[in-house]
Amino acid sequence: AELMALHDAMNTTLWINDFMTEIGYAMRKPEIMCDCMPVIQAVKNEGNDGNLRAIRWTRAKLDTVQDQYRNEKAFDLTHVPGVSNPADYLTKANHSREMFAANRTNFLVRDVGAVMRQQ
Repeated sequence: AELMALHDAMNTTLWINDFMTEIGYAMRKPEIMCDCMPVIQAVKNEGNDGNLRAIRWTRAKLDTVQDQYRNEKAFDLTHVPGVSNPADYLTKANHSREMFAANRTNFLVRDVGAVMRQQ
């Protein structure tokens, strides 16, 4: 799942970057962040990719991402720890209410109860 997410993020990011360049904006090399070290290591070829399932579509996606990262140098790939990854709030159920409340503004979520109390 992490490799598929990285593959899709890469495709979308590179398409947007190419589009913006085509219409005249000076774009810098995009940075894609991932919180899965086995995927990052496989893409950067810093170890074996034995942690990834060896099925054909996974291998094809890994080959595509590796080609864009290593050969084309189309994007930078960095690790973001799970605790610093705002997308985790949307995909994992193990975050406390306090953590969500502290990071609520990252998602532009308002406290509807507080708004109703003000009225």
